[in-house]
Amino acid sequence: MLIKLKQLSSKLDVTIKESEMKLLNKLRDLRNERSQQDSSIASYQTEAIGLGTVTVHDIVRLHNEMEIYERLYQQRIEH
Repeated sequence: MLIKLKQLSSKLDVTIKESEMKLLNKLRDLRNERSQQDSSIASYQTEAIGLGTVTVHDIVRLHNEMEIYERLYQQRIEH
């Protein structure tokens, strides 16, 4: 039983890390897409996470996607 719990915990850690990487990659893609669409939009530097220029619109879109991932994840856990 304890071994199974450790295995599940390890799988959850991997799943969470993969989700974080997907979200960071998505944010980078959104930033690139946005900069190609309109370079005149005011932007802010986010050197802390190394993503370059990110707009508020990008962050809102990412937040919405995170909520979707959370709901899907909760549904997976419940079933």
